[in-house]
Amino acid sequence: MKKRITALLLCLITLFSLVSCGDDLPEGAELPEGMQYAGGETDGFYLFVPEAWTLSSLDGVVGAFVSTLDHSSVSLARVEKPKEVSIADYFKETVREDMPFENFALVKEEGTARTFGNIAKGAVAYEYTYSYKPYEKDAVTYRTMQLFGEFGGSFYCFTYTASDEKRSEDQTYFQAHLEEVNEIIDAIRFVTPKPLEENKESYEKDGDGYLLIAKKRQVGFDLYMHPDWECTMASGFVEATAKDGASINISEARDTGVVVTEYFKKRKSDLERYTDGAVTVVTDGENIEFGNAHQALAYEYTYTYRGTQYHTYQVMIVHEKIPLFLQKGYVFTFTAPETAYAQQLDTVKKMIGKVKF
Repeated sequence: MKKRITALLLCLITLFSLVSCGDDLPEGAELPEGMQYAGGETDGFYLFVPEAWTLSSLDGVVGAFVSTLDHSSVSLARVEKPKEVSIADYFKETVREDMPFENFALVKEEGTARTFGNIAKGAVAYEYTYSYKPYEKDAVTYRTMQLFGEFGGSFYCFTYTASDEKRSEDQTYFQAHLEEVNEIIDAIRFVTPKPLEENKESYEKDGDGYLLIAKKRQVGFDLYMHPDWECTMASGFVEATAKDGASINISEARDTGVVVTEYFKKRKSDLERYTDGAVTVVTDGENIEFGNAHQALAYEYTYTYRGTQYHTYQVMIVHEKIPLFLQKGYVFTFTAPETAYAQQLDTVKKMIGKVKF
């Protein structure tokens, strides 16, 4: 699923994204006043967002959201689009025809031409609304603006999503941040992608030869990776992958104040918007040991996506600290094609045993 980022998935970043740290400012880049660098150099762009916003990333998407109380968010990603397909057809195929939420409506039937960072011509923007029901609350209407453009032979999608509900008497949440979002768009700079340089020799090793790819002082936990795996992200959202398609990731949870069983129920429901049929739960909330965490509940489930069957082992983690307001929640996910799951499970459990919060 991660290799095929579509415009539809990007419009949902505000609902599913996880907190992440930003990257260091690239050499030669100029930081706009009042903004922070969110990342993107490896994919061919610099994304800058207001200093007060919280940086976030998910599955190769770089972005940020306003706060834990206001989930209005922006994201930018390089996406796949066949050269012979127009932007209008791409939008139709990846958003209009696949939209899983209710009450989808375009604000304007046709896209609107506009500038997109340092892309002066050819970029097109679309706006639309839809409804989404979080947990047991009433459905919320969201409004999304997506901007598409090409630079250096690559195709990019910028997404701004916010609630279309009233924030004040004369403004919705979407309207309230439009000025900031326009400044974010203007500040984007597209550049030649800089591939991520991985040097496994620079990682610390433990007695088993496992590599330390995440450190407690930076992301809240130590994580050791099997030496045959590859670290693909090591900021707040830490990810490692194997050659057979297996992957693990762990991050601090964004949803707080939610019972774990309800949290998993919602994640399952959201996943089923994309799977071929229902998600089959194998293990439903089993208490396990997860590194030195104080509490961990494991869920195991299978599903089929675009004809391939996947197997997931997911753990909801709580690590207690004193005082209680420092208590942290984390989500660990191991996913693999069904053909690779059993072969990698022992390795993954060994990595789990080495986690230290």
